[in-house]
Amino acid sequence: MTAECNMDKNDITLPTNNGTFNYRVAAIILNDENNILMANNVGNPHYYTIGGRVHFGESIQNAVMREVFEETNLSLKIKQLAYIHENFFSWGADKTPCHEIAFFFLMERVVAKQNFDDVSEHYGKLTLHWLPIAKLKDIHIFPEFFKKELFQLLNNPEMSVRHFVTTETENGEITKRVM
Repeated sequence: MTAECNMDKNDITLPTNNGTFNYRVAAIILNDENNILMANNVGNPHYYTIGGRVHFGESIQNAVMREVFEETNLSLKIKQLAYIHENFFSWGADKTPCHEIAFFFLMERVVAKQNFDDVSEHYGKLTLHWLPIAKLKDIHIFPEFFKKELFQLLNNPEMSVRHFVTTETENGEITKRVM
């Protein structure tokens, strides 16, 4: 089984006998109005964080800054590593099992609600949206744990790194905080 991930040849995505492994970074970009910048693929119902796969030989810090620049044209500094997320899910029409490890970095705040141009990615058109953190509970976002965790991050910006594991089941997702 192989997943059609439409990846760059430098991306760390490894096909195995049992599925696909992804090594990913993501940025938590907030503005002064407590909105988070999220991406959406045209035609998909959910929003997700700015980010992507780490390139071979690239540090996770450099990868997240590269991904932020590629998708937003912003050169932002990292404030801290906020979350580690292990995600077990199925990908594509053939439901290839995937194991993904993602590192979520809190970036420096953006002063205003900037508008962004749409971005064309390997997999289609990407649009960027400022979503109010207070309304995330009513929006289909990934990862789901952001709906509660971002409030804690806002109230305690120096909190230690938290580790979550999400397993996709036939009935939905189960997320556990490990640390």
